[in-house]
Order: sequence, then structure tokens, then C-alpha cells
Amino acid sequence: MVDYNLIRMAETSFGLMEGALQSRSRLGHIVIVRHALNNIFRREFGYSYVTIGRIMKRDHATIIHSTKQHNLNWFDYNHTYETLCELFYYMIQEKKANIEKYSVEKCEEEINKAIRLISTKTLQIKRLRHRKNMLTT
Repeated sequence: MVDYNLIRMAETSFGLMEGALQSRSRLGHIVIVRHALNNIFRREFGYSYVTIGRIMKRDHATIIHSTKQHNLNWFDYNHTYETLCELFYYMIQEKKANIEKYSVEKCEEEINKAIRLISTKTLQIKRLRHRKNMLTT
């Protein structure tokens, strides 16, 4: 479900050690990137607070707080958020395209199943009517 490459890409681009965003570190430069990343997961990917908490190894309440902090301090680190968005743009578009593709394919598959079911049932009804006619005549 989650592509952890997003987290690794953010760590690399901001010069953070691997695992820094999921660590318990409260250093300002890490917290800013973490808040922006949480906000991207929420806004762009539509993940729930619980899901983001699992990804970032935190409680959902911490993620809610992170989102509020990001919204309050937007102007302080707007550049960080924009940089992350640029980094993830293609991955976000690819993920959205895959979701749409999956949804369309899933719908087509469900429609085909329904058509097969209806045609099978229709054929069964015709056979039953034919047998009934044969028995009554």
C-alpha cells in the first residue's frame, strides 16, 4: 500500500540520515520535513491519520498535531513543502494513475462478471421454461 521510497527520497534530498524521519528526533530541520511529509501523505495520497501514523511510526494523535502545526507554520517552511511536492510529483501522479487504472479495470471486471451472471441466469430461465412447456404439453 505504501511506497517507502517516498520517505527515503525525502531523507536523501534534505541530507538526512536513513530512518531520520521515522525516528524520535525532535531536531527542527527533521521535524519540519516530517510535518511536510505527513501533510503530503494526508493531502495528496488521502491516507488516514492512523495509516500515516503506522508509516511514520507514530500515534494517530501525533499525526493530527503534526498536520495542525504544518497549517499554523505554513509560511515558515513553505519551501520545504514545495520541494517535497516537486520531488514526489511524478510518484504522486503515477500512484493516482495506478489507482484510476485499477478502479477502471476493477469496474470493467465487475461489469463483465455481472454480464456473465445475467446471461447464465437468462439461459437457465429459458431452459426451465422449455422444460415446463415440454412437461405441460
